[in-house]
Amino acid sequence: MSLDSIISALGTEPEPDTASKELALDGREDLSRHSAFAHKLRHEYIDEIKRIGKIKEEFANGILKFLWAFSSFCAIVVVMQAYPQLGFHLDKSIILTLVGGTFASAISLVAIVLRGLFKVEKEPPPLSKEDEKK
Repeated sequence: MSLDSIISALGTEPEPDTASKELALDGREDLSRHSAFAHKLRHEYIDEIKRIGKIKEEFANGILKFLWAFSSFCAIVVVMQAYPQLGFHLDKSIILTLVGGTFASAISLVAIVLRGLFKVEKEPPPLSKEDEKK
């Protein structure tokens, strides 16, 4: 005898027991709890992204301020070198090194900051012939 034949013989379906009701209720509570947890994680993730963005902005501003200060110092040295009546004189090779080093460090700092702030996702490596067969 199958369960369907017993139910049809009785004429009504049996009521679910309390354990089944509790299980269904627990399932809805678990879903609600997981949904609330996912919502909380999403907001924490967004807050973390904002915090990292602020740190990156402060770092970039600091680099820019350093670059301005160092470039200004080099410009002052070059201007002082241009007027011998100021009593300031450096060898030509020192001035060339100072100006060349400033230019190189300015370009490299800009490149490093831009690469760090605006990361580009690398493309995945091409599939090998063995992977393509799968």
